[in-house]
Amino acid sequence: MNDIIVSAARQVPELVGFQHFEIDAGVSEFCVSLLEDCGEGGDITPNFGSLPAGHMTVSYAGHEGEFLILREVRPSVISVSGFIENVGSAEVGEIRSGCAVRVRFKGTNEGWFSCYKALTLLGYVLALINEPRVVRRSASGSRPARRALQRGMGFAVDAWTRVSWDLSKATVAKISCDPAFHNVPLHWRRGHYRRALPHFNGAIQRPDALRVEDRRCWWQWIAGQWVGHPAFGVKRSIHTPKISAGFLASRRAA
Repeated sequence: MNDIIVSAARQVPELVGFQHFEIDAGVSEFCVSLLEDCGEGGDITPNFGSLPAGHMTVSYAGHEGEFLILREVRPSVISVSGFIENVGSAEVGEIRSGCAVRVRFKGTNEGWFSCYKALTLLGYVLALINEPRVVRRSASGSRPARRALQRGMGFAVDAWTRVSWDLSKATVAKISCDPAFHNVPLHWRRGHYRRALPHFNGAIQRPDALRVEDRRCWWQWIAGQWVGHPAFGVKRSIHTPKISAGFLASRRAA
C-alpha cells in the first residue's frame, strides 16, 4: 500500500501529508452486515464524530491501486474523491455524520450507484475506525521495500509503520501520562472517542453507538494529533483496523 501512495502522490502531491487507512475484509464484511440490518435507512451514516485525521485515504483489501481520498471541509462534513492508479482522481460525493450521503459523481447511472454504495459503506467504516483499540505496532513491509521508498515524494527510509487494532478483542489499557512521551519519534495519533464523565468539557452521549452498552455512557471526542518529538525521527503510519471474530468485543467495565 505504501508504494501505491508514493506513486499516487506524484499526481496528487498533497497526499504526502495525509494519514492512510487500510481496511481488511473482516471490517468490510461487518460494515456490509450493518448496512443490511438498516434496510432502507442504510444511506443515513452513523454518527461517527469527526475524521480520525482531517485529511486521509481509505483503501480496501483486494483493491490494490484504488483508494478514497477524504477531506474534512467542515466539522463532521467529509468531501470524498476516488483514486485509481494510472487513471487519476475523481469526485465521488460527500458524507455527513448522521445524515444521508450526497453523490456528486457525474457520469453513468452505474457509476453513480457505485459511488452511492461506496459512500454509504464509508460512513460505517469511519464509525469503526474511531474505536480506540490499538493492540500492536509493527514495521510495514520488508526492509528492502521500505528502503526503496526513500526516493519517493519525501518519505524517509524506515519512516513507515503499520498500526493495527482488532475490534473483536478487548482494549489494552494505556498509560494516560506517558513518562517516555518525549523519547519517541514524532507520529500521528488518530482521533477517537474516549470514555468521559458528564461534567467533562464537550462530553456527549451516543444513542446510536454500535455497541448497545455504549449508548448510555458519556464520551469525549479526542482529535487526531502529532505526538512525540522529531529529534527521535518521524514515523509515518498505515492504519489497519481489523475484525478477527466477526463481531465487536464487549467493552470492559471501567
